[in-house]
Amino acid sequence: HFLNILQLLVSKGNSSDLIPYDTARLGAMKELRKDNILLKADIKEHNLSFWSCRPEAKMRFEYLAEWDPDCLTTESYNSLPIFHAIIEHSKDLTRFTIYFQTALKHHPQHLGMLFQKDRNGITVFERAMKKHGEDDIFNVIKQCIPTDTDYTTL
Repeated sequence: HFLNILQLLVSKGNSSDLIPYDTARLGAMKELRKDNILLKADIKEHNLSFWSCRPEAKMRFEYLAEWDPDCLTTESYNSLPIFHAIIEHSKDLTRFTIYFQTALKHHPQHLGMLFQKDRNGITVFERAMKKHGEDDIFNVIKQCIPTDTDYTTL
């Protein structure tokens, strides 16, 4: 899969020096937005949330989610809702954790999209449990949900 320039801008990073690299790229994104070159519609059209949901681009992912929180619910990648796609295309729980923390902040009423279904009726929670196991998923959920919150659903 070849990435376009916007996808490269939001996804690439330097794993040995995360913060300065992410900060610099975020600054470039803000300038492009200010000049109306990076548009809100680009987030969904180019799957920018999917591509930026990674440790080396965490600030950029959070920036996009802040700009358009609905992208966390409406974006899709390879015919899957974005959260499902992140689980499918990740080897470990890092991207799941980043996405869940951010989605929980913007969509607490939907428990961070944890129970969003794909077209086959499979929830994010079910997909994550199958891929990563019950213990790991519950540990991430416990880490992400504030202790002063009452989520009786879980």
